[in-house]
Amino acid sequence: MQFEMTLTVLGISRMNIEGRTFCSVHTGQMPVGDAANDCRGYEVTKMGAEPAVFDQIAADFQPGEDVHFIAQLKKAGGGKSQPYLIGVVPKTTPPASQATKTTGTAKADSK
Repeated sequence: MQFEMTLTVLGISRMNIEGRTFCSVHTGQMPVGDAANDCRGYEVTKMGAEPAVFDQIAADFQPGEDVHFIAQLKKAGGGKSQPYLIGVVPKTTPPASQATKTTGTAKADSK
């Protein structure tokens, strides 16, 4: 099952270990519930990702930016599951409104 996640990304790293490529995304979120009493600033997490995710992050990425990911649940130790990032949802730009478009022709006032 795939789903979308919006995460505040603090950093992303890609590494090669013994010929295999791994990718990690470091995220931050404001703590909620009981954790809010024991944390100042962001609660930092590290999530596994496909190596292609590194290339899909925009070159002009700024740490602390919100990024929309496609994820799936992956089995983890102890019979638990955790999200595994498999792609980045491309940014969509809203279409330019007619008011901002120019036709390139100017007409003089005929008064």
